[in-house]
Amino acid sequence: MNSRMTRLLVLLLIAAAAVMGVAYARLGTARDRAALRQGDLTLCMADLTEMTSGAGPGIVVRAGVEDPELNRRLRAAATIAGVPNELVSIDPGPARQVRDTDYDETVVFLRLDNVTLRQLVTFLHQLSDKDKALRTKMLQLAPSAQTGIVRPIVAPGGELWTADVTLAYLSFSPHKAKP
Repeated sequence: MNSRMTRLLVLLLIAAAAVMGVAYARLGTARDRAALRQGDLTLCMADLTEMTSGAGPGIVVRAGVEDPELNRRLRAAATIAGVPNELVSIDPGPARQVRDTDYDETVVFLRLDNVTLRQLVTFLHQLSDKDKALRTKMLQLAPSAQTGIVRPIVAPGGELWTADVTLAYLSFSPHKAKP
């Protein structure tokens, strides 16, 4: 009976060691993925800081939001970010005069489906870098619309999100002085 117990304990020890080895290997893989995500986060934070700092040349004002140039810029930024087909809607709102100025601000609502945070930040960075009259006012993230679950889909490049972006587009529009 004693040798039987010893064999059982040795088998349990071997099984525990095997489970520990598998767990350690999975931990290493998770650690590597976390390090990659940390690098992506650092790049995204740097891009966001640059975007919000207002660095670069002053505001370049365009003729108006109806200009096909805005649509071209949005599509070009989406292509550079690697999401040319994920920009599913562009909906300009009404233009409103910026208080006591000759400028109008037009709100433009965008929806991007199935994008990673890195792709989204790259898209927004491209827009703000190329056109100083265009800035992000609001950003809402939700899990990708591909699933009915409340968690984002994990893809090779990161988690996939649906992003609703509100942009403000500034344009010069001389207003008549009120008597």
